[in-house]
Amino acid sequence: MPRAAIVTGGNDCIGRGIAIGLAKAGASVCIAGRNEEKNERVRLEIEQIGAPSMSLCCDVEYSVS
Repeated sequence: MPRAAIVTGGNDCIGRGIAIGLAKAGASVCIAGRNEEKNERVRLEIEQIGAPSMSLCCDVEYSVS
């Protein structure tokens, strides 16, 4: 069964490592973070691994519920 992951803060440090690890394990990965340029940089790294990926510029600091 195909796996998909959304990694918040996936454009830097620990989140980046998690996103790349998930991609290497075969997951499709969505990088969600506040910096669009960093998101895109990690997305391109993931595509070089051969995993489907996308980036999403967003801020999830505050809850809406």
